[in-house]
Amino acid sequence: MTKYRVDELDGELLDMAVARAEGIEGYVADVYGPGSFSRSLAAGGAIIEREGIATWRAGESWRAAVPDEPEHGYYHPGNEIIDCGGSDGISGPTAIVAAMRAWVSFKLGPVVDL
Repeated sequence: MTKYRVDELDGELLDMAVARAEGIEGYVADVYGPGSFSRSLAAGGAIIEREGIATWRAGESWRAAVPDEPEHGYYHPGNEIIDCGGSDGISGPTAIVAAMRAWVSFKLGPVVDL
């Protein structure tokens, strides 16, 4: 296994990390199909909705935060304010990539073995 920084994961590696965060053992992209989790709103969007992950546009990129996660920024469901506590959240080129990175980091930490 190799160690990867979650804030740099993309594509199949990010999908593998999301699968691990979701408790799916033996995730293989060919089985779940291309676009799983980080490239498909059908898969990743379900996690975003279930967990209440906030996403917002920040210049040329997107940012995301998991509710009540002070490490990367958080918000309290029901409030209108996202409190990033000095952080800018987890970034990504798209809202879904940022959200999946935030989810993986919340569940597994800032570095994962894949």
